[in-house]
Amino acid sequence: MYIETQPFNLNAADKGVEGGVMGWMKSCHEYVFTEKGRPTPEVEWLKDGTTLSNGPNHQIDTIASTTTLTIKSLERDDRGKYSLRVRNRVGDDEVSIGLQVTDRPDPPGKPTVQDQNLDSVRLLWATSMQDGGSQVRHYTVEMCKVGTDSWQKAEMTKQPFTTLFNLEAGRTYRFRVRADNVFGSSDPSEESEDVFVRDVTRQVVEPTPKEGRPAPGDSGPVDYEKQVSGPAPGEYRTIDVNRLPNDLQSKYIICEELGRGAYGTVYRAIERATGKTWAAKVVQVRPGVKRESVLHEINIMNQLHHEKLLYLHEAFDMGHEMCLIEELSVFF
Repeated sequence: MYIETQPFNLNAADKGVEGGVMGWMKSCHEYVFTEKGRPTPEVEWLKDGTTLSNGPNHQIDTIASTTTLTIKSLERDDRGKYSLRVRNRVGDDEVSIGLQVTDRPDPPGKPTVQDQNLDSVRLLWATSMQDGGSQVRHYTVEMCKVGTDSWQKAEMTKQPFTTLFNLEAGRTYRFRVRADNVFGSSDPSEESEDVFVRDVTRQVVEPTPKEGRPAPGDSGPVDYEKQVSGPAPGEYRTIDVNRLPNDLQSKYIICEELGRGAYGTVYRAIERATGKTWAAKVVQVRPGVKRESVLHEINIMNQLHHEKLLYLHEAFDMGHEMCLIEELSVFF
């Protein structure tokens, strides 16, 4: 003889087993409950309100006062609220547990070119559709020279965009992106379209010579000593740093590279309007080289109006690059 009681005291043991760097995608997750009650209660497992039964992905084992739900090969669709409902003729009880399946992120979107300058390119891409249950920590940008199968890490960024600098002139590149969270790195995104980096030394278009003057380059190698340009008396300019133009290519022909340093790259430049030769110092605005530093240099040079000091002829702001047009003689 015994006293009938309703089911009570549902004790749970969560035996989730996390896999390796792949997260839980190929692991098994198990919930174990013990229940008490007389008569022995009927057991029902539910996911998001829908009754579960034994199948390829779920296994339910109920022995004596213990019931176990095993979820095999966890996938993202397995996340949700799992409930155990027990009942006998005296009453019922229910307990629920939420399951979050975590994994690597989905691949980001295909990178596209937002802007391109002499030896730099700005890339933009869509974020991952699914972050794998863990916030994306950063993106890894990879690049490959067309004609090779070698992908190299180019940049890491926390934002879905970046600017890559110092690309090799005359080369064609492709880019792809991976998203990273605490569980690992995603598969690579779709590859970008081909991006060709123009070789400025092969794109020189000399201006039409004025009457009585030979075209630049007609007499063989460039004699830089004869190309020196400087201001005539009274020609010194003051550059307005708040109104810098961006039409460098329409005013100057950018010729061969003259030198390269940590601060920027210097090219020979021909002024279209006058045919004069200048030095174009191209500075890439990036971490370590701030726009304010370049503007400060312009302000200092605005005050150096002396025949024995460096002369700044003009300045341009192209967004991610700034160009200072200076007299050629100071570089030799």
